[in-house]
Amino acid sequence: MIPCPMKDGCRVKLNTFNGTKTSPSDSEPNEDYWRLIGIEGVVLQDPFKCCKYTGFNNERNVLVKFDVSVESLGICCHNDVENSLWIPVSDLLEVS
Repeated sequence: MIPCPMKDGCRVKLNTFNGTKTSPSDSEPNEDYWRLIGIEGVVLQDPFKCCKYTGFNNERNVLVKFDVSVESLGICCHNDVENSLWIPVSDLLEVS
């Protein structure tokens, strides 16, 4: 498990998605989360309070609310909090 210094309210930017900068050629447009690379947001869930892990490397995720409308980009967003996605910590960069 990768430790996470990110806390509630931490500003972040999506640097990669699933560890890569480009989407696979067979990605469906509504699942092309790579289009969010470079977009900033805020961490809403302290990963030490909530235990959300992916099956991918058993890595800790944080809930990020993006500064843009995820759905307006045509990307699926199934969380209760609008414009938020669970993102692996390793895909994020902290910004000031």
